[in-house]
Amino acid sequence: MHSVARSLRPVGARLAHSIPAIQPSSTAPATTPQPAAPGEYVESQATHLAVYSRASTDINDARLRSLALYRQWLRKADEIVALYYLELPASAIRQRVRQEFEKNRYVTDLGTLDILLWKGHLDLQETLNLWKQKTHIMRYFEQGQFGDARKAPFMDRFLNGRN
Repeated sequence: MHSVARSLRPVGARLAHSIPAIQPSSTAPATTPQPAAPGEYVESQATHLAVYSRASTDINDARLRSLALYRQWLRKADEIVALYYLELPASAIRQRVRQEFEKNRYVTDLGTLDILLWKGHLDLQETLNLWKQKTHIMRYFEQGQFGDARKAPFMDRFLNGRN
């Protein structure tokens, strides 16, 4: 039902705005969902986080979209900790998200920015829909990428007075 309505819109309208892929119908009566009978087909709501990919019009547009994605990640940090039963505080998730965004801070090519934004939305959708496992989340927190880095051997020798 939803796919037919989406496909009837002109291509330009689908690509012009970053809107959710499935919008709730305002004419449908509000009812509580009933559990499905065994073997009954139920439409998935997993795509409620999906957005249409689109090209940024200018660098300011990309910046605004990037800030919106960044805020989404920060708002969902507590939910991610709860969903995956992480032994990390939500502040660690926020810190790691900040590092990822800072890593790409000076990218100015619009095509590259659009790809990074798309990947960020995809990663957020996969994370919140539990399409990842706990190990996939914890890979972001490996010692080589996050936390206190081990001191270089020169620094160990220097601090011990062995030059």
